[in-house]
Amino acid sequence: MASSNQEHNKCVEKMVQSVLDGSKTIEEFKARMEECEESPETTDELEKIIRDCLKNKVERKCCPEKIVQELKLKIGIGVLLAIGLALNLKVIQDIL
Repeated sequence: MASSNQEHNKCVEKMVQSVLDGSKTIEEFKARMEECEESPETTDELEKIIRDCLKNKVERKCCPEKIVQELKLKIGIGVLLAIGLALNLKVIQDIL
């Protein structure tokens, strides 16, 4: 029985991965799950399967240093602009 359950879980994982990679639609996934005798009984079970699939699919890589530096620069410029705007508003408020 455990073997059948493992096979079923692998089948569900493959269907979830197909939806995640765009080769199947969510409608196709739902139709397949409705046909299946052992479809996940709760949304918690399905959520766990989806989480497991995402963990396997997502690669954790460091962001390239060039992108990190560009983001820091853009954030810094944004902060400076926000400070400048706040100062301008304060000056205008003081004048009025």
